[in-house]
Amino acid sequence: MRLPLIAPADLTIEQKQLYDDMRKGIASNFNAFKAERADGALMGPWNPWLHEPVIGKAIWNLTLAMTANATLPDSVRQIAILVVGGGCQATCRL
Repeated sequence: MRLPLIAPADLTIEQKQLYDDMRKGIASNFNAFKAERADGALMGPWNPWLHEPVIGKAIWNLTLAMTANATLPDSVRQIAILVVGGGCQATCRL
């Protein structure tokens, strides 16, 4: 099941704070793929984090910390992410 995307106009104050922080980080660190719908709604892993902003903020902070302290070259890290994600796509049924 996919969660509906949340248009920026429909965000709560708590969601808006997380949204603004994530958009800034996405623009500088995670801009290799489309992350936003035309109306500004965040797609991909960021959308579910907005649905639960307390948990989403914790996950976002962990993501930033792991990115800032990565020891693998970025290209190798991206391949590892794709391999793990592809393996889950093949075996995980939601």
